Amino acid sequence: MIPINQLTTGQKIDIALQLRDTASFFVKYYELLPKFKTQKECYDYLNAIHIEIFETEKYNSFNSFQACMYRDAKKYLKNRK
Repeated sequence: MIPINQLTTGQKIDIALQLRDTASFFVKYYELLPKFKTQKECYDYLNAIHIEIFETEKYNSFNSFQACMYRDAKKYLKNRK
């Protein structure tokens, strides 16, 4: 994985645009997850890019992110029935 400080502004913008909504953030998270040692490292990486480009956090914390992920997964599975 390319460290954030080695990404060009264009690369950061491309990634940030892929984080535009909750579902897109999850997709990118799972795409990059195998490249990180922990789930939190992957989350921190994406959140740092989001902060740098949009000047705001996508989620307040890793725990908040996990709660949203669990909630949305539950809603998705319920709607599939």
